[in-house]
Amino acid sequence: MHLTRYICYFLLAALAGLAACEGSFSCSTASLSEPKIATAVDPKTQAPTEVVSQIPPTSGPIFATAKVASAPAGTKVKAVFYYLEGQRRQIAEDQVVLKEGAYVSFKLTPPANGWPLGTYEVVYLLDGKQAQTAQFSVVQAQAAPAPQSAPAPAPAPQAAAPAPQSAPSSVPEGYKEISEPNFGFAIQIPRDWGWKLTKGGDYLISGPQGSPAHEVSLVVQIIDKQVNGATLVGQMKGLLAQIGQVPQAKILKKGEVTMAGQQAPYFLASYQAKDTTGKAQEFGHAQVGVQKARYIFLVSYSAPSQIYQANLAAFQRVVDSWRFTKP
Repeated sequence: MHLTRYICYFLLAALAGLAACEGSFSCSTASLSEPKIATAVDPKTQAPTEVVSQIPPTSGPIFATAKVASAPAGTKVKAVFYYLEGQRRQIAEDQVVLKEGAYVSFKLTPPANGWPLGTYEVVYLLDGKQAQTAQFSVVQAQAAPAPQSAPAPAPAPQAAAPAPQSAPSSVPEGYKEISEPNFGFAIQIPRDWGWKLTKGGDYLISGPQGSPAHEVSLVVQIIDKQVNGATLVGQMKGLLAQIGQVPQAKILKKGEVTMAGQQAPYFLASYQAKDTTGKAQEFGHAQVGVQKARYIFLVSYSAPSQIYQANLAAFQRVVDSWRFTKP
């Protein structure tokens, strides 16, 4: 249903107005109220249980919540998240379709290195129309004041050395690291997976032949920005448009994720396609992009839905382990 999308005009009498409301246009009474930011919600009702306006950089996920009343089945509620420091930019969005009026909550997970300091905004849309907004800030926690009569600190042991930090490129059990020397990047993939250079100059990564993981298509595409003036944002928008033309395509989620120390745009989608046997199936698709110097690196992951879910950790490891090996 649409929130105040159509206005029923009473032209001659109340009966005429009622007749108009019963036609192809509908008069929705759905409303969205009580926008809140919380660090926890009730798992059954989704109502906020720990409402906040500020969080430290080390905080975990936050939940943007709201109460939707008089909402018929099929009402769509969307939350769009923005980072307001510098230039206002969108960092994530999510949508739910209601079966009835209720609380809704949208979870936003921080980057791996913590929340960037600053102010964030959530815009709530009810059936495509902006209904409410909420904001929260990420601030440094204030240090506790020093005691008035603190004892002198004990001298540090002269021979004690700091514990060594684990190398950022440490490879977990069951994985291996592969390095591309020409463009200067390294990633980690399952130990029994292989990769090859395609005729188009892309790198194709997949599981062992004869296994379900061989249906996986994990592709690293490298684009030279100086050849045609390409931009990362432009490339991601183009890929979104291409996905939209595939039969039964759905864009499920868009946002940013931390990859190689930068905020990388990504989206998730599903669509109908044929697997390696020629059978039509629903596919899952994930796309992310980063850039370094003159090059754009587009990483896609797709497979039939069940195989996609079963091997999603492999794609996540590629994203988490990606590092550039050249300055």
